[in-house]
Amino acid sequence: MILGTVIKGVGGLYTVRLDTDFNGKIYVNVRGRGSFRHEKLVLLTGDRVELEPLENDEFFCKKILDRKNSLIRPPLANLDVIFAVIPCVKPMPDLHIVDKMLCIAEHNGIEPVIIEPMPNALHDHIK
Repeated sequence: MILGTVIKGVGGLYTVRLDTDFNGKIYVNVRGRGSFRHEKLVLLTGDRVELEPLENDEFFCKKILDRKNSLIRPPLANLDVIFAVIPCVKPMPDLHIVDKMLCIAEHNGIEPVIIEPMPNALHDHIK
């Protein structure tokens, strides 16, 4: 059994970082099983997956392991922390969006961290 984590996905081709070295490879490109489409399963960045080797050092994704959590937008899975950069002056922060992001994070068991950049006047003073 070869395990790894999806680190990128573009057009049905996914890059997976393997948990252990496989014939000198740490990163491999994989495609999902055809049955994923029929089951309406989509691989997300952050998914833990079980791979099966094919010929020529190619792999395909055999199974998606249980997810701790997932987001629709951006499509991510198994997050522990999410960082939100919120402007403090210009543009004025949309507190409704901030509240929505915090609620989504809390609902999914993700620790939200709010980063508020320094205003330019204060930033220029510190230089």
